[in-house]
Amino acid sequence: MINFKNKTGENFIAKLALAVCAFFSCMYIFFIMHNAEWIFVDNWEFMITVCKKIPKSPLMQISQGRFFVHYDYNILLLTPFYDNIHAYYVINILEYIIFSIFMYFTAKEICYRVKSDYPISENMFYTIFAFVYMVLHCVIVKVFLDIVYPEKFLITLLSCITYFLLLSERTEKIRFAVIAVILGVMATYLKEPVFGLLLVIGFCLFLGNFKTLKKWQITLLTGYVINAIVYVSLYLYFCGKYKNHEFFAYGHLYGSRLSALIFLLLRYKALIIISIIGLTEIIKFFRNCKIEWQFSVINTFSVASLAYFGAFYILRLWFDYYFYPCYFLIAPSIILLSCKFIYDFQISYKGKVISQILILFTFFIIALFPALHIFRRETSNINHQRTTEFAALKQVAQRVRSGGNVYLLDTKNDNSNDLSFKLPLSLVLTKHINFINKTDNFNFTIVNKLPQILKDTDVILAEDQISELDSNSDYEKIYFWFHPTYIKKD
Repeated sequence: MINFKNKTGENFIAKLALAVCAFFSCMYIFFIMHNAEWIFVDNWEFMITVCKKIPKSPLMQISQGRFFVHYDYNILLLTPFYDNIHAYYVINILEYIIFSIFMYFTAKEICYRVKSDYPISENMFYTIFAFVYMVLHCVIVKVFLDIVYPEKFLITLLSCITYFLLLSERTEKIRFAVIAVILGVMATYLKEPVFGLLLVIGFCLFLGNFKTLKKWQITLLTGYVINAIVYVSLYLYFCGKYKNHEFFAYGHLYGSRLSALIFLLLRYKALIIISIIGLTEIIKFFRNCKIEWQFSVINTFSVASLAYFGAFYILRLWFDYYFYPCYFLIAPSIILLSCKFIYDFQISYKGKVISQILILFTFFIIALFPALHIFRRETSNINHQRTTEFAALKQVAQRVRSGGNVYLLDTKNDNSNDLSFKLPLSLVLTKHINFINKTDNFNFTIVNKLPQILKDTDVILAEDQISELDSNSDYEKIYFWFHPTYIKKD
């Protein structure tokens, strides 16, 4: 095989790319902590649990068929900072650092394979890694900027699992597979489809290497099968015990299966790449299953990424963060395929550095610019939420403390006290105001028409728009997600 030596141009590009990566990671950490504040709506889950010294439980939303928990924040119960929002974001930063470190470790393991299969220089390899690193981190930034997304900790654990599986594949040592099983059990209770994702990984490695099966592959499959049996048993038991009648449908896609698939593929273009690579690996598996052919960890993760996407397609759930684990799982394949492309290009054009620079610049234009746009949009959105919504809530809470009336104009008569994900936003607002004022005594005065006498300290929260107040200069209008809120100006 041809071995290409490191060249001055490649060395400069690699160092520059990794330096940009390091700078980008520092920016990431800055934005995680910048203007750290509670965010309206889902943060109430922590206000009524961890902030009151109550561990978050996987049964919190079991009435909606949900069985998961943000248990990483329960560790704050061992500290005096359980009700300090900065402590929550410190955990986000720690998880991001772990995720980044294990991505680098994973890259080093992939590099071992690249050296034997596609012997490009290490400088070129790490340049490719740097681009994939930045694109991936830009796309998934949302889950690290808030505390409500279990995908954040899930991706962190998947990065650790990936590294230990690649280590198991190279060294054939069982202890690394055992660590991957333990990490898999931890990941299972962060999102319901994860047990299936792990089963796909276990069975692909088992069946794809059936004729040359190793002990670590048997250990991995056994562990993930037992984990799936335990999780499904607990899920069915608790769903039956709590008499679940209506399953979670937030962000539900309606229409035919075909229209749902087309919608997902057009909305999230990366899913097209995942589908192509995943289906290619499945076809290769069936074509080569009769010969002594090994299905690698990277091949397996391509199939697992497609399977995880398929799970949410079947469930008809479409929000972007549901698919972030898919993007991480496909990243090793993207790195490997990029290395193969560069290697083939070097063969054709005799390894000219200028050709490699042109390829990388093209990739930068195609992939990195849109990713940076996502990064800018998400950091801007979260900063707006942090600096406006909770500040407005504090304004309402201050009026409550000063003795003002807070009316809820509810023409829908939706006064349900059901503590589930489908809480009326008025009740969510109640949780926030009580948290700010450190009390449980506040409740809205619910009316179906405007009060006849409005005092200086009155606040009106409306389920519907109130056109007669929109143009009234005596009132300041603010929004809490779907709720228009009118506060009497001082």
